Amino acid sequence: MNRTKLTTLLLLAALSGSALAQQTFDVSVSPTQTSADNIGVLFSYTTGGTTVGLIAPLDLTAPVGQTTTTSFGTNVELSSLQYGILGSYGESGVTVGVDSIVAQTLVGKSWDQVFGVGLFSESTIRTALDTDNFGLQFAFADYLATLSFDVNGSSRDLYAELGSDVTLLNFSNASLNGSASVEAVPEPATMLVLGMGAVAAAIRRKRK
Repeated sequence: MNRTKLTTLLLLAALSGSALAQQTFDVSVSPTQTSADNIGVLFSYTTGGTTVGLIAPLDLTAPVGQTTTTSFGTNVELSSLQYGILGSYGESGVTVGVDSIVAQTLVGKSWDQVFGVGLFSESTIRTALDTDNFGLQFAFADYLATLSFDVNGSSRDLYAELGSDVTLLNFSNASLNGSASVEAVPEPATMLVLGMGAVAAAIRRKRK
């Protein structure tokens, strides 16, 4: 089964029971210290008062010193959506893209300090990325969706809001590795409404 088909099945399973329209996302990844491989987009959303995480594996490689972009589509609810990035680097490292303000508090910390030990050890997640173990990646995304960190006395989610940048952290000891972003692409109907609004505004200005 190819990766695109599996991604669709995983997301549909997570959102079973909902008839959601296909949503397109633009992804941009800009590593500054090491290339990032096996890149996937982590999502979290809230349903029925519960926060749920999932991953969209992209099989994307972003060379260091460049901005790599791609687009993908999936069925997901936008109303409460946050995101992160998961990938690999070098022979054994893991790259995680998190909220940029949270990232500044994590620099220099070990994987175990940030994510704990057990099922989601760094070596386990790296193996999951290398072997396309999407089940474990999916479970890790769900776990990350529950994490928040204290920033100047306030709790802040690990995941970032759509449209804002995330900071890439290379583990074991979290070091800065550039940034990434994910944005929802307006649907054709939305673009039509926006276009009609612009035309109407232009007509009003002309009449004045």
